[in-house]
Amino acid sequence: MDEKVETLQKELQHVRKENNTLRLMLEVLSSKCTKLESHLQEINKKAEQKGILSNQVGSVPSLDASKRARLEFPTAKKPLQIFFRTHPNDDSLIIKDGYQWRKYGQKVTKDNDSPRAYFRCSMAPSCPAKKKTQQVDIRLHN
Repeated sequence: MDEKVETLQKELQHVRKENNTLRLMLEVLSSKCTKLESHLQEINKKAEQKGILSNQVGSVPSLDASKRARLEFPTAKKPLQIFFRTHPNDDSLIIKDGYQWRKYGQKVTKDNDSPRAYFRCSMAPSCPAKKKTQQVDIRLHN
């Protein structure tokens, strides 16, 4: 029983030390983050002042803040590509990924004996999934 208590106390001391080091690291990161934020605010303030001064001199007017923010941080994101692994023996045309797919073509490639099947999402025009390709094994269809 005493051995168990001693091991638990040692483990508790170790966890406390680790907790203190993590707390110190967090404080350092937090202070660095606040320094960076204040530095960024200073840069933005200087940029705004330069923009105001250049407008007063008669040069080309700068963009307002909302347009400048859109240019700096584009919001258009590339759609995600999600790949689903299927079993090699599965020759069904049903793909279980949550979308309804319609086969619209098939193409034989030069270096591959298996033709490639092309599918489109048939749920709606606003379907985020664009195209699905699948290797079709000729041996399964003969």
